[in-house]
Amino acid sequence: MDDREAHHTFQDWLDRVVVHVVDDDYAAWRRTMFCPLVVDSATGPSAMATEDQLRAKFDEWRRLIATHNLTDLVRTAHDVRAVARDRIEGAYTFDILSHGAPVMPRFISGATLKFREGHWRATHLHSGLAERYRHLIHTTAADGDPVAQPISTPEGNIR
Repeated sequence: MDDREAHHTFQDWLDRVVVHVVDDDYAAWRRTMFCPLVVDSATGPSAMATEDQLRAKFDEWRRLIATHNLTDLVRTAHDVRAVARDRIEGAYTFDILSHGAPVMPRFISGATLKFREGHWRATHLHSGLAERYRHLIHTTAADGDPVAQPISTPEGNIR
């Protein structure tokens, strides 16, 4: 696989992940994620090592969409390379919008995909989400303490 084909595969994976979350299709979304899934973020490394943890992450995204009346989750691939025949690494910009208005500033994240069990699956994610916006996506703090849910306007935008 050359880098051009890797870029196309990576962008397709990014698009499918969003479609599966928006369509509330956990089974299809699950085929895009490897277990365990390692995640690096502003709070440090973590892993989703069980099916329950993966399901909880999917449900968090579903709550985010509903709570903030999200209309667009735009992920655009860049700096993608084929590391091996069955491994792709890349970065992507992420725009989270409600009726065209950003819910948070654009950020850059990254993923490592491996071809496993007939599907391209994320094995490692690097979240570029800034710590100060973490509460918009995550319902618990890094130490497990609850974080207050953000308040939404009737239009879904955060006050």
